[in-house]
Formats: sequence, structure tokens, C-alpha cells
Amino acid sequence: MLTNANLTIFNRYIENRETKYQKSYVYDVHWEDNQGANILQSGLVSADRSTVYIPFDSCETYVPPSEFKTNHQGKITFQPEDVIVKGIIEDEFTTVKDLEKKYDFVRMVTTVDTRDYGSQKMRHWEVGAK
Repeated sequence: MLTNANLTIFNRYIENRETKYQKSYVYDVHWEDNQGANILQSGLVSADRSTVYIPFDSCETYVPPSEFKTNHQGKITFQPEDVIVKGIIEDEFTTVKDLEKKYDFVRMVTTVDTRDYGSQKMRHWEVGAK
């Protein structure tokens, strides 16, 4: 798989009824952006989307979302409502809007498809995000 980017993922989890995020880095991914807008009566609304292809080889500490809920220390997963940012981000954040003000490619994960067939080099996750 051809790769063109690295990403920072903020995995969402709940602790003591509070939403928290754990930051991790994923290297060597393929990131594609689609820019668009929807026209509504109230005006233009952004319809930007990203599709990120993440090779299995890039995520040695991956665990399924169900396992991540019980043991997330040092682990990574991909699930809806996680936040991904193109590039390696050192900053912490309090809200997604704070990240969006500072970085161009901040997306909320909406879909995760596991493509675990074919040769080992072809196996990957396909992550859709808005």
C-alpha cells in the first residue's frame, strides 16, 4: 500500500461518567480528502470527508473496541466518535473545536471497515471521517 501521511488519533473512552481521550500516533497511512459543501436554506454547510487506509502493520498495539473499553492503556482502536488529525500533533485539547481552530485536517470518525483479506501487505482498516 502506498502511504502519504501519519496521523494522530484521540481514542474516546468513558471513565467515571466523563468522556476522555487517549492520544496515539499511527505512522504510514494513506489519507484521502474530499472537499464539498451542501446547500441548505440557511446557507452553505461543509461536507468535507476523509478516507484513511491504515495497514495492519502500522498498528502493533491495536485491540478491538470491546477490549479497548476494559483495557486502554498503551492500546489503540478505531471506532466511531474517535478524533483523527492528519500529522503528528503534540498538543492536548479540551474540545474538538480547539483542535479545528489550530489544524486543518481534524475529523470525527464515522465508519470503520476491516479489510482482512488478501495478502498480509493488503490487509488494512478503512476509516471514514467527517
